[in-house]
This record gives sequence, C-alpha cells and structure tokens, in this order.
Amino acid sequence: MLESLPERFRDAGALLARDLFGSPSRVRVLDVDEAPEGDKPWYAELELEEAWAIAQAFRRAIQEMGVAAGNEQASTDFSDLNAALDRTLLDTALASLHRTSDAHRRMVQDVSHDLRSPLNSILFLADALRSERSGSLTTAQSHQMSVLYTAAVTLVRMANDLIDFSRLGVGRERITVSAASFSLETVVADVTNLVGPLSTHRRVELETVFAAEGLRHGDQRLLSRVLLNLVSNALEAVDSGGTVTLEFSDTDEGDLRIEVGDDRYGTDVEALRRLLSITDDRWPGETRGWTRGLGLTISARFVQAAGGRIDVLSRSGGGTVFVVELPFPCL
Repeated sequence: MLESLPERFRDAGALLARDLFGSPSRVRVLDVDEAPEGDKPWYAELELEEAWAIAQAFRRAIQEMGVAAGNEQASTDFSDLNAALDRTLLDTALASLHRTSDAHRRMVQDVSHDLRSPLNSILFLADALRSERSGSLTTAQSHQMSVLYTAAVTLVRMANDLIDFSRLGVGRERITVSAASFSLETVVADVTNLVGPLSTHRRVELETVFAAEGLRHGDQRLLSRVLLNLVSNALEAVDSGGTVTLEFSDTDEGDLRIEVGDDRYGTDVEALRRLLSITDDRWPGETRGWTRGLGLTISARFVQAAGGRIDVLSRSGGGTVFVVELPFPCL
C-alpha cells in the first residue's frame, strides 16, 4: 500500500503505519521496519488535505483487509484500527488549526509592527502642525489637523492593541510588570494631552478629579496603556455634548483607585463586563457604542497581571463607570 502513495508522502505513510500497526494489536499487515525515525507525528510536515488523503488510503486498505479476513476477531481488530485512525485524524485537524492560528497571529503582529512606525510619524507631524509649531493655521486648517491627529491616535492605539492581543493568547507571552516611582499627575497629563483633540473633535468634555496625588510605586507604562484605552473608549462612546470623568483616589488598603465614567445612556453593562472577563484568545468582537472591545480585553489583562481588579458598573443617574484598583501605593 505504501508504494501506491506518491513518493513524497511515503515517509509520512510509514509513520502512520507504525502508529497503527506497530502496537500490541494481533493484526499485523504491513512491514513497518523501514518507518523513519523521529519524534514528530506523521502529519507534521503535511497540509490537512494531504494528511486526509493518506488517511483515507489507509482506511480503504483496512476495510478491504476486514472483508478479506471474514472472522469476528479480525473484525474487532480492524474496527479498533479504524477508531485509532479516527483519533489520529482528529489530532491532525487540531494541529492544522493550531498552525493556521499561529500563522494568523504572527501575520497580525508583523503587520501591526510595520504599521506602528509610520503611524507614529504621522502622529508626531500632525501634533506639530496642530500645535502651530510649524506656523499659524487658519480655523479650517486647525480643525482638519485635529481630525488627522485624532485619527492617528486611534490607529496607533489599535496597532498597539493588535500587537498585545497577538502576544497574549493562551500559552504565549506573559505580561511583564515592573515597579518604579512615578508621578501620577504626569502620567495623567500625558494621557489627557494625547486624547485632548479627540475630546475637542467630538465635543465631549473631559473632567479630571484628583483625590489622590503625588508619587506612586508601580508600572507607569501599564497605567498609561490602561488609562489611554479606557478614556479613549469613553470619549468615542459618548454622544456629542456629553461628559467623561476621570477620578483618582486611594482605597482603604492604600491601592490606587481609578474611575472612568461617562453619561451615555443605553450602554449594555453586562456585554462590557464579558469583554473584561475574556481570558483566552477568542476575538472579543464589538459592543454597541464601544468599538474598541479589543482594548477593553487587553486593559483587563494588564490590570490582572499587576494584581489589580477591574469592573464596569451602571452609574446612578445614567451612564457607566469603569472601576480599576491597582496595587500602586503612594510614596
């Protein structure tokens, strides 16, 4: 039977034969002494369609041998072989699925990396023009540059989210959390300056309230990413004329408490909570009014990696609030 296979498939066929017939089974119908050595499964170098074709050739041979044997014991043995073939086909399909998933993940990560550099250049130049560091702008030009800057911020954030999401699937990289002293006010100012044009463009007021100030001890980069995602999402979800509030306080345990609230009505809080609870590499999808479900999922993973917690609640009087608590104590 192996001779009936195309030459490039014979090594794989010999390995499959060894798996099927080189066991304690009483049925031995092939000489598998020539099967190649190695720890790789027989389907490791094959596409799914190729592995399926080889397996079907074995299945036809097993059926023919079962008919030829014509006794009850042989029938049982051949039935066991068919069951073993079914199991190895399932393994083949799962391995092919994993290879495809890994290839897609690498492609997303590579493309996102390639996109991020030119997008950062666009963001830098748009900010320089918007701030009139390169000369005065007319009112119309100023508005156009704000739109361009806002779009660049959104695209950079999406590229960062895609990179993180591709890295942080099950069994892949863990989030590295560092700890150092940083100024809370400086981190918040950097984030609000970055999203300021988005707030202006959408005519949404952004209010910041500090009940906790000064130096903190924790991961500044992680905090910046979480704040950028939550505040940007809120600004994009709220209707024109609405308000987004960003409040900082200390918990009784000394942790940093952050509340990002909005006054949008009709938000599905339970759907948002499901986005925060995703822990595998499923695509989180969209939630009405919150098109950055991916950013919410990644923010939740950052918070959890830092030993904190995140939740979303309905606000009294309407709207929603994301509550984040991080073990970033005041110094």
